[in-house]
Amino acid sequence: MNITSSRNMELIDRYMQAVGFWVPKTNRHEDLLAELGEDLRAQIVVLGDSVRESSKYLPLVKIVNVSMLLGVAGTWIGLCIAAIVQTWEFLRHLRRRNSGTQQPAQPRAA
Repeated sequence: MNITSSRNMELIDRYMQAVGFWVPKTNRHEDLLAELGEDLRAQIVVLGDSVRESSKYLPLVKIVNVSMLLGVAGTWIGLCIAAIVQTWEFLRHLRRRNSGTQQPAQPRAA
């Protein structure tokens, strides 16, 4: 494994640690993370030994790997934004629901 591919694998491992925090803690937690890690590692392009010495393919491999990692990062950013929006909507819903219940009682005429 060359330096570029070990760096990619390190990035994937760090990404999996970050994702592991957000994946629901169920009995399949480890299985889900392992499956996601395998899928990401399968997308990484690593040059074979016979082609590694050729500088012809290296730029292409770099472009493919960077685009895959950017896609993963974009997905992560999108999920973070969605979580913020959902939290904001939920808090707005709670404020609307509670705004009508906290009014002072009106005095009644006897």
